[in-house]
Amino acid sequence: MCAIYALFAILWFVWCAFYWKELLKIQFAIGGVILIGMVEKSAFLAEYDTLNRNG
Repeated sequence: MCAIYALFAILWFVWCAFYWKELLKIQFAIGGVILIGMVEKSAFLAEYDTLNRNG
């Protein structure tokens, strides 16, 4: 899931870089949601990895 969020983030930020003058506030919010989702999934991945290693 982290890889999917990372792919979405890369695609979204590249797209936003091309059209940065025409962006609406909602599009900045969408980028923020993608970023928050990536952080959340990374935290879950780290937690589950710790549980798998330490029991």
